[in-house]
Amino acid sequence: MLKTSDFPTRYKLPTASSMRQMQGFAKYFIKGDPTPSDDSVIRLGKSMMEGDTLADAWLDDTSVSRTDARDLLNKALDEGIESIENAPQSLVNLFAQLDVVPMWVDPYLLNLGAESFQRTGPIGDIVLSQVSLMAGYQSAPAIKPLTFTGDLTQRASGRLGETTQFVKDVTTPGAMTRYGVGFKAAVRVRVMHAMVRKMISSSDKWQPEDWGLAINIGDTLGTNQMFSYTFMMACRAMGIQYNATERHSLIHLWRYIGYLMGIPEDLLPATESEASRLLYLMKVTMSGPDEDSVALAQALYEVPMVRAKTPAQKKKAKFEMAYKTGLCRALIGKKAADDLQLPDTFFKYTLFVSTPIVFLLETVRRLVPGGTKFAIKFGGRWYGNYSDGLTTGEKNQYVPVKKLAAEE
Repeated sequence: MLKTSDFPTRYKLPTASSMRQMQGFAKYFIKGDPTPSDDSVIRLGKSMMEGDTLADAWLDDTSVSRTDARDLLNKALDEGIESIENAPQSLVNLFAQLDVVPMWVDPYLLNLGAESFQRTGPIGDIVLSQVSLMAGYQSAPAIKPLTFTGDLTQRASGRLGETTQFVKDVTTPGAMTRYGVGFKAAVRVRVMHAMVRKMISSSDKWQPEDWGLAINIGDTLGTNQMFSYTFMMACRAMGIQYNATERHSLIHLWRYIGYLMGIPEDLLPATESEASRLLYLMKVTMSGPDEDSVALAQALYEVPMVRAKTPAQKKKAKFEMAYKTGLCRALIGKKAADDLQLPDTFFKYTLFVSTPIVFLLETVRRLVPGGTKFAIKFGGRWYGNYSDGLTTGEKNQYVPVKKLAAEE
């Protein structure tokens, strides 16, 4: 029998009520009985108390200074672990996992997944911010590390740009090879997560019994799925066309990204069906939003106005905020948008117009020779220009804040 004492209090066991709220999703996206198995419920619940053993051990290695650790990590990423003479055993162990490409990894699917992601361009930009991120704010405990660092409430624009740049790096075709920019980005974010986890866990204000381990494996898995399966579903709702192989390639790409970021293989979905069941399980066991969720959502909502400097830019920002928030409400649902206190705008109805238009353009893209290649090239430039605009062209350093906002 399942016992709630095995998990943090944030983790709610599936109930008839919680599953009933997800019956619409289950009807259209899950074949057969959607009820999660006891094993899957236990595994996900325990993952919220689980950290990244290899990355955590590397950071806890007292034989290496923080400066040397960063240099050694970069050298191992750029030149291979064998280039470091007498490398610390903790770093050797980390790269022993990173340098082993799982048997299930298919380079063709990785490349197709990257192309399928990047060709979404401005549609993907909207989905990333208004669905992938906003939907993640629905679980208050999952975003507590962000409120501890003050990362989104204090610098939402820069954080959004860094997230967009990371996504662009890992979804650039060819970037997930051993020395590719995407491979390195995934590993650096993994180590950064370990640094933040260590910093937050030392704070007496962190509540592990309620929230689980800071930046735990379960929440990292949730974020991974927001950028893969949830992203794919929202893009399709906006008119993007994906065939079965392209959908599988997106799941495959983010499965490998998750592997590199320290998520155990048994948790990562291998198919679209497994991904839909995982999302269902996460939804029926998830705690709701709180005031921190609202603060983060409002900070993200206000990014266009924060960036605006001139009267003309501010006028444009008001339109952008209303338009994107309208689409957000249409895509994540009324209750979710209300919980995050997002404005209710007329633009929620534009999905009925924009989706057929995008679908038509996608049909042209499929039928016209060179259309898909053009879309991939255009989309890649869009992501690059958008992230550069948010970060003023600065590259991700993947270094956490030096002091917790919660301690100030």
